[in-house]
Amino acid sequence: MVARSLGNPVLYELSRYRSFPGALTRAYEVVDSTRQVLASHLVGLWRPDGGGVPDSFLGLCRWPDLETRERVHGKLLDNPDWKDRSGKVLSDSEHWIVAPSAGSPDQLGMLDGDEVYEFRFQAIVNGSQPMAGRTFWEITAPEIEAAGGRVAGQFDLVLGPNRPVFVTILAWPDHAALHEGWRAMDRSPGVVGQREAEIDAVGRPYFERPVQWVMKSMRQP
Repeated sequence: MVARSLGNPVLYELSRYRSFPGALTRAYEVVDSTRQVLASHLVGLWRPDGGGVPDSFLGLCRWPDLETRERVHGKLLDNPDWKDRSGKVLSDSEHWIVAPSAGSPDQLGMLDGDEVYEFRFQAIVNGSQPMAGRTFWEITAPEIEAAGGRVAGQFDLVLGPNRPVFVTILAWPDHAALHEGWRAMDRSPGVVGQREAEIDAVGRPYFERPVQWVMKSMRQP
């Protein structure tokens, strides 16, 4: 397994590519081909591995600035193989600019191994982003690790729809560990106590019920 450090770049971009029904295998090839163009900017590519997104892929990139992003994306769109093939197998894509949440460690390790990656998209109480991030890293993250998981990263949506939204990326040994881990979390006195404290403070938990995507790494060279 190869670890990649997220460090402290200017920009992260989370992209979602969606295939047409029946075109998943060919879409995998198209999305996988982006790694050659994205090169050192690519942090990870993930394919569906269960859940409610059987036709979607995710990619995470790190950019020093918007100009570099535009230049590299231009090369991607100029690739005739990408245009010809994606026009037939990819129905659309979405791109979100995100930033590490408040309280994130300076180095967030991303692995492209055999773990099951759980992406949790959650609306956040408006204005609570700094406190929600710090609370997550101080209280929730250690509970996740105690339950058998690993926090690969957490990001605040900077540019995109339906803000404020956090994207939390968790890694679990397998599907069974994911389900057992969240059963343990729901029974955890620390997690339950924190939810109650948030309700007392702002009238509801900081994090809404998540939209959950279960993914596997498409592996980076």
